[in-house]
Amino acid sequence: MRMNQEENLERINIPVLIIIGEHDMLTPIENSNKMKTLIPNSKLEVIKKAGHISSMENAEEFNRVLDNFLNH
Repeated sequence: MRMNQEENLERINIPVLIIIGEHDMLTPIENSNKMKTLIPNSKLEVIKKAGHISSMENAEEFNRVLDNFLNH
């Protein structure tokens, strides 16, 4: 049972990377789009050929996206 934390997302004041797999069945893309809208200074990346565990299902693209976010 999770509490809705949407009202707290706009308070985040650091850069945020939101990552989702293009075939994620557990977390709909609409949820990630909403998070991106609510969190200032956030970036949304969709990992191709991946589902909910995108870091394992397409590690190369996941690592590229993460490295790009952390180093630029």
